[in-house]
Amino acid sequence: MRKILGLVLGLVVMMTLVACGAQKLSQETLMKNNWVTVQSDDGISMEMTLSFDKDEVKVTPKVKELNTKEIDEDALALGEDFLKGAVDELAKSLETTSKYTIKDNEVVVESTDFSEGTGDYKIKMKDGNLVIQGEDEVTFKPVKK
Repeated sequence: MRKILGLVLGLVVMMTLVACGAQKLSQETLMKNNWVTVQSDDGISMEMTLSFDKDEVKVTPKVKELNTKEIDEDALALGEDFLKGAVDELAKSLETTSKYTIKDNEVVVESTDFSEGTGDYKIKMKDGNLVIQGEDEVTFKPVKK
């Protein structure tokens, strides 16, 4: 009897934790904030901002930092100012707006600018952050609009 009671109590606790831990993702949740992440690679630190409206998501990359100590010497030969300008222009050219839909916790993005950006992305809310799972898992933190 104790084992059965313990099993039932354990199942109830587990179901409660699962239900409370899983946050439902909706358009309202996405539109409430801008969502920001910072990614670094090869000496370039980029801030990526996602801004959702009713049916579109705008992706805005911005160079946060350019660490010339980590950049290839051949690239540095062009000059630090030229390199910073080129990286800023590249970031601006990557800004895009795409249509999206949500079904359960999956977002389907229909890219209007880059065909490579089209696809299904599993997303979830975790600890108040937006987590997108593509090739890699990327966490975006909310920032008030």
